[in-house]
Amino acid sequence: MVDWKPPAGDSFNVIRPSMVSIAAEKNKEIHLQNPSFQPGVNYIKLYHDGYVREMLVELPNNYSPDIKYPVIFGFHGSSGKMDVYSNRFLKPFVNSYEIITVTPQGISNSVGQTGWNGFPNHSISNTDDVGFVQKTLRYLENKLSIDTKKVYATGFSSGGIFCHRLALESDIFAAIAPVAGSLSTRLPVPKNRPRISILQINGENDPQYKGGVQHRGEAFHSAEKAMELWTKNHQRSVTKKILSDKRSIKITKYSSDNSNYEILSYLIKGEGHRISDNHISPFCRY
Repeated sequence: MVDWKPPAGDSFNVIRPSMVSIAAEKNKEIHLQNPSFQPGVNYIKLYHDGYVREMLVELPNNYSPDIKYPVIFGFHGSSGKMDVYSNRFLKPFVNSYEIITVTPQGISNSVGQTGWNGFPNHSISNTDDVGFVQKTLRYLENKLSIDTKKVYATGFSSGGIFCHRLALESDIFAAIAPVAGSLSTRLPVPKNRPRISILQINGENDPQYKGGVQHRGEAFHSAEKAMELWTKNHQRSVTKKILSDKRSIKITKYSSDNSNYEILSYLIKGEGHRISDNHISPFCRY
């Protein structure tokens, strides 16, 4: 296993538009000189849409090119860092489930706030994040042994919101699992999109669960409404069924029992936007 060491001075480089000549590199299908992938954490850079984009790609300790591995993309929240997100949400499952995880770094705006372009006219980011994720997968397909039918996306807050946009504007994911991030009203209602599985995770007191106009005037569908809209994309009618209603967790199924996909709401009672660490492992394993 190779231990990843962050660049000197920080756990990663915060990328701002001034750091790259946007005019010179815009839309070039090129990548930087990255080392060969090794088991453990790999620090990777790609050019996309005028920016140098960074990510951590973690391979299982027993990685073999003879095996096709599922891939999980994980997107940090607003002002987040890729290494912190990876360690908290994804790292514990790389070896136990034999998966490859990809944790990109969001672009930083003029005041140093990182995030994801989850809807049009976003106040943090207007970069082509959807295209960047698609390019990343193409790059990884050429370098690693990946099961392209088992590519998934998850993310927290800004990253969770971005998962909905990825499901609307790309066809590379088999499922998404947004955490504390709902469907923006600035995005079109899902229509004629692939019938992927969706696990929507929220704290009961999270504004993203309740929906409506929020910070910076940005508006979101409630988590329940978002699940209904996705369900109507997948099937003719919405059939809600409570699978579990325990002291701290309520799980509601929106998809029909005979479907080959699942649309689920995973509600954590008593929690808000920031979810306690003791709840993270259970919903990640779910």
